[in-house]
Amino acid sequence: GLLVSVTSDTAVAAVDRFSRRLLNYEPDLDQVIADADAHPGCALLQVYAALLFIFSQNEAVIAEKARPFLVRARACPADERERAMIEIAHAWADGAFSRAKTLLDVLTMSHPADLVALKVAEFLYFQEPDATRHCAFMDGVAHANAGIPEFLAMQSFAAELTGHRHRAQDIAEEAISRQESTPWAHHALAHVFINEGDIERGGAIAARHAAGWSEHVVGIQTHLWWHAALFYLAALD
Repeated sequence: GLLVSVTSDTAVAAVDRFSRRLLNYEPDLDQVIADADAHPGCALLQVYAALLFIFSQNEAVIAEKARPFLVRARACPADERERAMIEIAHAWADGAFSRAKTLLDVLTMSHPADLVALKVAEFLYFQEPDATRHCAFMDGVAHANAGIPEFLAMQSFAAELTGHRHRAQDIAEEAISRQESTPWAHHALAHVFINEGDIERGGAIAARHAAGWSEHVVGIQTHLWWHAALFYLAALD
């Protein structure tokens, strides 16, 4: 539902594909690199390809792989939202986390349904932690993302990080009721139950949901199994 400056159907489809894969931890996320090369005039594809490498948190990788896409992005036609994403990616690549978050605050005031921007914001709050601001940020855009499982999972995790565990549980369970295979909601529940000391319900997460984890990227699979292992260890199993 958000505007894209390049109106090529294939470019827009590539933007949507990356968005879906990022939010759902789906495989083949690196397809965006080929998509960016195939559509060099699409600013968002250049930014998204750069983000793929910026997420690595590796300065050498960012310098070698991300920055060429950011240079190309600045030469593309872009609207206000797209220009903001370019500057956010530049700030993140530079390690200017506070500036990136401030830019995200401004962007999401006018485009609160930009879920890729919200996912970027979530990751930035890991790199420069501020749980209270993180939770307020997610709550501030909730009105535009009601009922979207991928957003509810982000909002749930933000609530858990501020210690609002019962609220986090309710939000995560709503996400799962709408889309069972929402691994970030499973992750939020794992945090809730381990911090509540509820080993039985925590251990049941894998029993209920692990069959679907193989549909997602290895990183989230292994992280969820790591959480599951904590419950097995706590139960001396």
